[in-house]
Amino acid sequence: MRSRLTSIKRRIHRSTPDGVVNVYRTARAHARRLAGRPGPVTRSRTNIDIVAGASDAKRWLRRTPPTVRVVDRQDAPPAIRDDVARFGNTDSIDSEAGWIGWEETAAVVSADVHLPKQVETDETPRLTPTGLIVSSDTADALSLGSGNDISTADALNRIVNAGYRIRVVPNEPYRAAQQTGSPIGIHPVVVFAAVPMHDVGGGSRGTQIALELVRRGHHVTYVNRYESHEAVDLGLRFIHPRLEQVSLDRFDAGMHADRTTDPGLVIVELPDPTLSKPIATLVARRWLMVFDLIDDWSDPSLGGSWYSAGFEKDLIVSATAVSASAPDLLKRFKAVGRNDGVLVPNAVNETVFEAEDVVRPDDLPAGPIIGYHGSLYGNWIDWEAIIRIANRFTGHSVVLIGEGRGVPKGLPSNVHLLGMRPQGDLPAYVTHFDVAIVPFVVSDTTHAVSPLKVYEYLACGVPVAAPPLRSLVDLVGVHTDVDLVTAVQHASAAERPNRQDTLREHSWTRRMVELLPHVGWSLDTDIDDRADIAYRPVVVYRPKDRHIAGLDLEREKRPESVKEDPPVA
Repeated sequence: MRSRLTSIKRRIHRSTPDGVVNVYRTARAHARRLAGRPGPVTRSRTNIDIVAGASDAKRWLRRTPPTVRVVDRQDAPPAIRDDVARFGNTDSIDSEAGWIGWEETAAVVSADVHLPKQVETDETPRLTPTGLIVSSDTADALSLGSGNDISTADALNRIVNAGYRIRVVPNEPYRAAQQTGSPIGIHPVVVFAAVPMHDVGGGSRGTQIALELVRRGHHVTYVNRYESHEAVDLGLRFIHPRLEQVSLDRFDAGMHADRTTDPGLVIVELPDPTLSKPIATLVARRWLMVFDLIDDWSDPSLGGSWYSAGFEKDLIVSATAVSASAPDLLKRFKAVGRNDGVLVPNAVNETVFEAEDVVRPDDLPAGPIIGYHGSLYGNWIDWEAIIRIANRFTGHSVVLIGEGRGVPKGLPSNVHLLGMRPQGDLPAYVTHFDVAIVPFVVSDTTHAVSPLKVYEYLACGVPVAAPPLRSLVDLVGVHTDVDLVTAVQHASAAERPNRQDTLREHSWTRRMVELLPHVGWSLDTDIDDRADIAYRPVVVYRPKDRHIAGLDLEREKRPESVKEDPPVA
């Protein structure tokens, strides 16, 4: 009976518009917060203190996520700060500068605050800043100092994306004019991706392409169509002066194009019709376009209700260049008359996986290890194969790294679920695998994938056992068999692959060198200006901690708000 109800729920979910589902989810999350049980995930990744009168506190609390607090107006700040940088008109917040440094506040902002129309929401309020005061240390860390042509809006976006706490003094509603942002130099790129950069530990294809292009001197704006629905937010932040991150509903393609001196490049990774308007706006301004087909989106488990075969065809026909991550996907291009498709398999981030002599993590079991990293949900995960491997190799630990949903009960005792890890932590784990596995069910969907994890395994010098997916057959260091147990046996007996060969032949640098000439561009490999990576998890407050009234500045430290413990994968 229980499984039948689950099946009915899934069918209803697929047939229900996303907006209705989101309203339901938000209302449920709000009810949990009112009961003192906030969930571990919220759309907001920004901690904001809103300065408001006590009479307005309830309104702010109801219409902001649990990452936002309301602070009653105070007569004077706890300190005097002169070591600050100013942007825009700061006359109305000059007296607030002393709050910088209080409870890790990095900046004070005067802004129009556009609250979401929905009363209960997990969305960060939209801020149109008119003035900004930021600590000198933060300004230096984010390259906001003198000599940089940075608008107030862009300075604020960098601070927010880097995960710093901000204090907001609201203006009268809608007083400020909309800002277009700072000028963008030559060769700008917009990446339209499915999920935010921090999703899946920062290891998605779109994130890797964005980081490589930033590294090589391009200005990249990463636009995510959907929010992350992972059970744990690792607090992962990507920081660079030439990197912007924004959700699709907050991206204005026309204003973005106005900031550029020359037309740029659009990279589209999913055929979602919601993207049609911003893509058309940029293409009309003579921007080039690459349609990068990375999955068989026609599979309902991948494309869901948003997939449009018609829009996919339009993208293939109109794109300046078309690329695919797996050989099977090239057939999509040929079916509509394009024989110039470029095969661009996934690759390895050499800036992460070039590390050697990594220390074995404490939570990695002792002894020989058969390991996997990646998502642990979806109908393509072959749990039966994982169980057979564990039962056959009882002297090994089978280590699974990633978010698990629907993990079967009763797994063998030598199977260890470690949960999610950011990509930057993976080399320390993978390097200590004896064999790495790709436990995928063989199907048309999995034949059409290029498992990014395989290149990361090989870059750590670990032999790979996999099913005979067409994208992996004949790849040096990968041992395939219809029986994954047999593939593990072959991999165990093989020599470890050459790390340097993988880093040289299968890097994202190599992939972009091969792709960009198809749009008339080239990659400047002499530039090596890497993005910084920081880990700043957002604080999710309990309802009782969200209103700070009658603040006692004499206390050395306020009681810390706690974040929900992440669920065990």
